[in-house]
Amino acid sequence: MVPNEFPAEIVSAIANPALYEGDFGPAVVEQQKLLNAKGANLPIDVFFWGPMTKAAVILFQQQHGLIPDGTIGSVVWRELCKGKPPIRLEDVCLFYKPLDFPHQTEALQWLQDQIPTQTLDEFDRRWHQKL
Repeated sequence: MVPNEFPAEIVSAIANPALYEGDFGPAVVEQQKLLNAKGANLPIDVFFWGPMTKAAVILFQQQHGLIPDGTIGSVVWRELCKGKPPIRLEDVCLFYKPLDFPHQTEALQWLQDQIPTQTLDEFDRRWHQKL
């Protein structure tokens, strides 16, 4: 079975793991950004602890008719991701961890293969400020 053949619920669980107070890492940053997009006004700091984050999660759960337990599970992720903007390359750079997530290198290679050489050359020029 190749990665794009995994059932959607497995892919979602890998990309959007359950989060509890005390967790930290890239998934927490994504959770914080999504909550902020819904009006939470949280600091983006990779840490899911403290009363602000938990209160924002509980408020979001209450507003969406979910069980207000302060944790992020698959149902909360699904609600948070509704209307989510597409991934930004800036985020890809920040959270590229091929030792922890080997599939990221394959995903980046796929993306690069989709981009015309002329576009990559222009990106390289701008990236290095070549005039």
